[in-house]
Amino acid sequence: MFFSYIQGIFRLGRREIVGIGLIGVSFLAMVNWIATIIIVLLGFKVFGIISNREVKIVENFIPSNLKRVTKILYLVAK
Repeated sequence: MFFSYIQGIFRLGRREIVGIGLIGVSFLAMVNWIATIIIVLLGFKVFGIISNREVKIVENFIPSNLKRVTKILYLVAK
C-alpha cells in the first residue's frame, strides 16, 4: 500500500490515514485488549470514520445473532 501511494495510484484522505493509524494501535491488544478496544472505538467516534449509512449496510449483511454489535456501531457512527 505504501508503494502504491508513492506511485500515485491512489490518494489517502483523512479517513484513510486515521484508519491506518487505528490499525497500528490495534497491536496494543497484545498488552491490554480492553484498552485497545476502547481506544479504537473512541478513535472511530472522534474522527468520524463510520457513518450511519455504512452501519446500515453492515446491518443488512450481519447474522441475526450478532445484531447487538450494530447497536455499538450506531453509537460510534456519526
